[in-house]
Amino acid sequence: MPHPHPRRRSQTLVALGALAAVMLLAAPAAGQGLGPPLEGSGTGVIIFETMQQEEIRAPGGNSLQNRILEGTAEGALEGDFVHTTTGMVHRNGHVTFQGTLEFTGTIAGCGDEEHTLTIGLAGRGEAGAPPDLPATTSQVRVIGGPSDTLHANGQGTLTQVGPMITYDLRYRCR
Repeated sequence: MPHPHPRRRSQTLVALGALAAVMLLAAPAAGQGLGPPLEGSGTGVIIFETMQQEEIRAPGGNSLQNRILEGTAEGALEGDFVHTTTGMVHRNGHVTFQGTLEFTGTIAGCGDEEHTLTIGLAGRGEAGAPPDLPATTSQVRVIGGPSDTLHANGQGTLTQVGPMITYDLRYRCR
């Protein structure tokens, strides 16, 4: 006798298969010895900013901005970064954005050599925030890129106040 709900059974099998694939990809290989994740934090400063702004014709008077920020980082990350982002500045002053940050330097717990690592960012903020209040808060995670010289995974937060940034990370180097 056929199953009373063949579509539901098929969907359940697909979901279980996807879950198994995610678990296999997330599990460390035998003998890899990753150990517990590392935790790190630090500060940075934006030393150069290029902005391209284009007005979009959207209801509510929103505008789209493309920015490239360059700076330096200290702490768990010691080196330089280039942050490329696209953000929507809403008429009420709220800002939402996403982009990538390419870091070049040393990473605490990952050896003494210099590495390149690509990190994805997504966040929100307030346009025209007072200089002593956070302009943006972002969730970050290692996404990898073609120029990466270190295999790592991790995530954390990044906050910008004026040109200053602070970050907290939880990561693993492979």
